[in-house]
Amino acid sequence: MGAAGSQDSDSAGTGARAVVALIGFATRLGDTLADFYRERGFEVMDFPSTAHAAEMLRYCPADLIVAFGSFHANGIHELLETLGSPRRTRIIVMLPAPDPELERRYHALGIHVVLPMPVSPAQLLPELETRNTSGVPEPAQHPAA
Repeated sequence: MGAAGSQDSDSAGTGARAVVALIGFATRLGDTLADFYRERGFEVMDFPSTAHAAEMLRYCPADLIVAFGSFHANGIHELLETLGSPRRTRIIVMLPAPDPELERRYHALGIHVVLPMPVSPAQLLPELETRNTSGVPEPAQHPAA
């Protein structure tokens, strides 16, 4: 996964891709997640901590943040303050095991997706596939029932 804040570029020069920021993952798990998102056409940025991510994401925002939630919710709170409000960045926090108290704290911060590991691939793609002309992700369109 490389150095903190490392990025992939759009080598084909075809335009902007959705950006995923991975925060706080051990190398093997982080590499697996980075490969997962790259295979689906996403640009990936990797950060060892929320402090490193907050500094970079202030200037280069991500469409999706996937953070390993074994650290304290305070780091996510600081990251949310950096991102400001309203924010269109979707955030997924992955926990190493079920932890109802930590899940409650993340939900109280406004993070709607808190996943205890293991997770399925479908849980890691919160409808970022559809994009509008500004390059900002929009929810995928679902056919009317």
